[in-house]
Amino acid sequence: MNDRFLTWDGCKNVRDLGGLRTQDGRTTRPGAILRSDTPGRLTPAGWAALYDAGIRTIVTLRTHGMQEPELDYDVPYPDLFRVQAAIEDVTDEDFLRKWAETGLWSTPLYYTDALQRWPQRHAGRGACSSCHTTAEQIHTFQAASPGYKNCGACHTKRHAGRKVAQSRCAQCHKGTSGRPAQHSSTVTKKFVCGGCHSQRLHASAVSKKVKSCRTCHRGKYHAAQRNPGKSACTNCHSIAKRHDNGYPCTLCHRRAVHAPRPSPVNL
Repeated sequence: MNDRFLTWDGCKNVRDLGGLRTQDGRTTRPGAILRSDTPGRLTPAGWAALYDAGIRTIVTLRTHGMQEPELDYDVPYPDLFRVQAAIEDVTDEDFLRKWAETGLWSTPLYYTDALQRWPQRHAGRGACSSCHTTAEQIHTFQAASPGYKNCGACHTKRHAGRKVAQSRCAQCHKGTSGRPAQHSSTVTKKFVCGGCHSQRLHASAVSKKVKSCRTCHRGKYHAAQRNPGKSACTNCHSIAKRHDNGYPCTLCHRRAVHAPRPSPVNL
């Protein structure tokens, strides 16, 4: 079908992957997935054509271990996102000998070997269907939604001994480049303790060293946070080193952790 070939000024090989017959006899959905050479070569007119085609996510297929400057480019639209995926690894010497040095790299001959070497980079753990239970059906008009699994279907993390509600996950896991955490290439964290905890930040009006809760509380993310150790206190209260005698500061200053200043001695 000739209408699969598109013209984006600057790119030489843009095709719509819709209308292709799948192994089980179905047909891929037109307009859902397009492929091209690097968009970094697009002119302003080419970017406009890409955007007008409805593209909002660009998946950049990279090779782990290689510097590829032509794949480093900025997108001109705020709602157009880039996702980078490393699908090959040039630090694999056997792969280099078998495919790169023979000139057969990126030909159809090497794809099966690449899938067998790095299944987690092509599908498997990162497959859409692992979280979206009807991902295939929505592209053949057999479902109204791609289906969604909540975070707890795979992650059974607990915070302070309690199960974390699904609605709370996104408070700390913010994602990258405008995309939610579940579509980010790495686990992203942002400590937003105030979403659940109402305690005041200790001495933040007094000391510039106190930036956030993590200044004093350094326990694992999903564990109950204990009282800070002595080193966390003496980082600001250096004079305390003269009288601590090896005891933790909270032995006497029990209510100091979330107070503006250390409380009176409480023995």
